[in-house]
Amino acid sequence: VLNMLNARYFKAGDARNAVIVNDQALGNAWLVGKVQPVSNADEAIAALGTADLANTAILNTADFSLDKNSFSQQGSIQLSDYLPNALAYQVDVPAESFAVFSEIYYPLGWQAYIDDVLVEHVRVNYLLRGLEIPAGQHTIRFEFKPRSYEVGSSVSLASSIVLVVFMLLSIGYTIRQALRK
Repeated sequence: VLNMLNARYFKAGDARNAVIVNDQALGNAWLVGKVQPVSNADEAIAALGTADLANTAILNTADFSLDKNSFSQQGSIQLSDYLPNALAYQVDVPAESFAVFSEIYYPLGWQAYIDDVLVEHVRVNYLLRGLEIPAGQHTIRFEFKPRSYEVGSSVSLASSIVLVVFMLLSIGYTIRQALRK
């Protein structure tokens, strides 16, 4: 489980630089050949202890579904750009594939795009993101665009415009009153 979370280093005592390097970490994203369906969250957690997570993704079918469970594991996927609210990956796969991303699945605002086309992503391995990828070379992006932020930005902009207009009208009124006297 720590490998799927991309835990590369472990503190190993109180001494300075006492670190154990984990060479088994799966990286930012990896391709799996099999998606193992389970019927609830308890089964998903139990499967994490027995499945080969480098080659298999665990999918809770009570929440998500896929048309197939077997995919090509050939090809490559690499993180190409990282920001706290946007991630980009370069993918080159010869056949339809399935990728697991070492990022927490959070549906409220995170959106997935393949070549700038919005696509659905799923929760796999109880807490990570998973995505079906068509054959070919692609750019995959995850962007955090919560609706609440968009609404808040619109309200803030409208409020700022109203405030500026009110201030300009007040200044104009004050100048006009001063000129009348």
